[in-house]
Amino acid sequence: ITSSSESNFVEVRFAAADAETARTGAEALRLAYEDVVSAARADSAEATIDQLDKAIATAVNEIRSLQDRVARSRTVEDAPHATDAQIARTVSELAGLRDSASAQNSGSGRLAATKELAERADQLGTRLSARISSDAPLTGTVRRLLRRQRDSARMLGELTAQRTDAEVEAQLNGNAVAFFAPAGRGRREGVPFTSATLIATV
Repeated sequence: ITSSSESNFVEVRFAAADAETARTGAEALRLAYEDVVSAARADSAEATIDQLDKAIATAVNEIRSLQDRVARSRTVEDAPHATDAQIARTVSELAGLRDSASAQNSGSGRLAATKELAERADQLGTRLSARISSDAPLTGTVRRLLRRQRDSARMLGELTAQRTDAEVEAQLNGNAVAFFAPAGRGRREGVPFTSATLIATV
């Protein structure tokens, strides 16, 4: 197996006593190489997804914790607002959406669930911004907590975007060899027959 740093093409060559054995050997090496590259890249992508899942869980827990603190910190000076109920409902949905994304077995299912989680995070950030900038009075403590909650929602949005990218990469890595030229019958080179196949990794 030979490769060049100047391209992503890899050449697999196999020498044998007859032409057909040379071809079969080259094909077997090509398949083995494809399996190794695909497995290595898939493992790397899955490790990234696992780290992002943990970060997403942390962000969701932080948002829920801040929601509880906002509720405990409200006083009569914190005037109610139309977005309060919407914010509380969206926060309560986040944990279920996070669990749904992690529990999906298929790549397409995980992508769909992660997209929905990202949409909720964006909605929450928008609603929190509206609440903070509204004319309804807020005490300093509650305002600071809402700002922290908004920042966490934005972070959650960034993390879900990264997870979507990692999921797409993992699916692509399931087929790390994008192109290959099938090995032909071996050609006589000296005493043995040699067959070669060309593959390109992505």
